[in-house]
Amino acid sequence: MRWDWLSFALGVLGLLASFAQPILRYLGIQVGQLAGTILSGCGIAVACAAFAILAAGLAPSIVHNPVVSIVGAAVLGAILFGAEARLIYVYTHPPSPTAPRTPVTWDFTNVLSASGVRRGERGFWVSAFIFQGTSTKAINNIDGHVRSNINAEERMIYISTRDGLARPDQIQGVPPGARVEVISPFIPVVGTGLGDDPTKLLDEPTLLERFGDFSFVVALDGELEEHRFAPADVQRFIAASKRSLFGIPEPHVRSRQTPGSSPPTTREVPTAAKATPIVWRWDEGDHYFLGATGGVGDRTWIKGFQAAGRNASGRTIERFGGYIESAITGEQHALMVNLGGTLKPITETMRIPDGAEFDVGVRFPDQYPPTSIPPNETGVSADKFREQWRSFKFVFTYDGGKYARQFTADDVEKLLRRFHDETHRDVKPRVSPDTMDPRGPKGK
Repeated sequence: MRWDWLSFALGVLGLLASFAQPILRYLGIQVGQLAGTILSGCGIAVACAAFAILAAGLAPSIVHNPVVSIVGAAVLGAILFGAEARLIYVYTHPPSPTAPRTPVTWDFTNVLSASGVRRGERGFWVSAFIFQGTSTKAINNIDGHVRSNINAEERMIYISTRDGLARPDQIQGVPPGARVEVISPFIPVVGTGLGDDPTKLLDEPTLLERFGDFSFVVALDGELEEHRFAPADVQRFIAASKRSLFGIPEPHVRSRQTPGSSPPTTREVPTAAKATPIVWRWDEGDHYFLGATGGVGDRTWIKGFQAAGRNASGRTIERFGGYIESAITGEQHALMVNLGGTLKPITETMRIPDGAEFDVGVRFPDQYPPTSIPPNETGVSADKFREQWRSFKFVFTYDGGKYARQFTADDVEKLLRRFHDETHRDVKPRVSPDTMDPRGPKGK
């Protein structure tokens, strides 16, 4: 018996046997990967056979030595088994594409800051673009702008900080995991806050005309990012903002007109089909969204924010919460629930039954320290409120839903003026016709 053919046969059998376990192990992989593994194994077997035949033909005297044949077959088998294992690993572990890790993970769900009231007029106006995200690493420098892809108009950006709005060159650094908020306002920035100029708000046609297609360009430590928002994105942002401000529009059904019938009329869908989850009192009429005190001879003090609503969702609201946030300073206060005339923290066990009315609010911190609060001057003075809270956002969350409303400087000023007029009425003497007659009272 020739040792060269015996060593060759043992090598080939060992190689084929080595395929049994990997094939059984990877029977669950995709068909394409399994086919690739088998083909690679067949290629190795053919290479092994060709090598053994070549070795036997080139050096028959060496191959006839039993020891050399066994050692050669073992070395050859080890080399080929290693190559086989590597090919199997490559075919069964395709490289998974990984998303590039950018300095900020942005949330572009809705980038519009909108209001439903301007100087007492209901409508839809946009005050700013707001881009929010979370930093994934430390950032030292931020720069950028918002550019219209329609007319190349560029708007400056500001960074929201604890002290208000700041220019990008004023930012000293952003730590990892920090909330990043970039604002590009249409209202002029005065100091560290937005000015009081409602005429700069953009209505929907003007927004679409100027920024119906725009890009957010930002450089983070020199890494330039450009995020384009096409017309379809802008329309989606507008629709989402309107849902937050006004709820879901109520559908109307138009009846079909038949020959000889009266003109078609619209009929309202029954109340049960309405989809507005929360009905707020300020949407049904005048409502004080600020709690205030004051009177003749006294200063006006803002005690807190208050919102009265009714659950019209058709089901019990299991979880709710929210906050108010100043557009001037970025200061936030969590909402509390009014129980028996006292604001209490919202807990996970609280529920709002279907059809139930509820009140949520915020108690503003006292302007003076507890040891030196003047009588009847708790809360924040109207002057300080105008300075720090003349524009703010109300956000109410419920079972995965979200309602947001932006209270503009015009909304705040209108309510404060109304409160002043109702509590600071001048007391004037009543004048009768007799006292106006220079001759004195009649009959004398």
